[in-house]
Amino acid sequence: MRRTKFLGLAVLGAVAAGCGGISLFSGRINGAFFEPTGTVFAFVDQLSPAPQLATNPSSRFIASGVYAYFDAAQDQASQNGTNLAELKQEIANHDWISLEWANSNELEVGKTYKTTLIRTTEEPFFRVVDPSATDVTAGFTARVGFRRAPVRRNAPYTCPSGSPRFLCQDYRPFGTRAVVEVTLNSVNRALGAQSTLTVKVTVEKAATDPEDALTGTLSGSLAADTVSERVAETNLATLGLYALFNVNPGTVIP
Repeated sequence: MRRTKFLGLAVLGAVAAGCGGISLFSGRINGAFFEPTGTVFAFVDQLSPAPQLATNPSSRFIASGVYAYFDAAQDQASQNGTNLAELKQEIANHDWISLEWANSNELEVGKTYKTTLIRTTEEPFFRVVDPSATDVTAGFTARVGFRRAPVRRNAPYTCPSGSPRFLCQDYRPFGTRAVVEVTLNSVNRALGAQSTLTVKVTVEKAATDPEDALTGTLSGSLAADTVSERVAETNLATLGLYALFNVNPGTVIP
């Protein structure tokens, strides 16, 4: 199930709920929205990558949101080649977010979790924890992908003038630091149940960034439906999300 550009907000929410959760964000940075506003899903990582191996005592809790719509409770590898290729492309070409708690048994409703990420390449992805950050929550990390972030000179993106997809001469890069704060409003790890989260992403300048680097805050909420671990892990691999998130399947993320 993929997004169509003609969906209104009310219909968008209804469709998203049928596919695996809801995501809504507000705010812009240099005119660009943050839109991981399609399917949102969560799962508890209790098992090792292969079914015959021992369970993972840390029991991670992972919630992810992407722009495209698909049924997160179903194995997407069963789609035909054309549909699967289109879905993968839509995910890869738009915004996404992934949140991870190292121990699902220690989740606290009402608590705000914080991490600081850095962008280490020209790609518009914040996937590495800032080693210099001190105001962070142990056991929590995130990954954020801004597909419309102007991080390369003359990269194609929508310019402030509104003219779409041309080489902009008024290039300004995003800052290379992103502070992610997540408040757990409710947590339910049972299959088919929903957890709700409030999310704030603040893009900041690092000391080495140019003076006019773009900064700003994007706020939103996620309502993530819990799906089967095996289905979630299969879809993360099938849809290329492991690669986007820069995660090796089965590894513990520091």
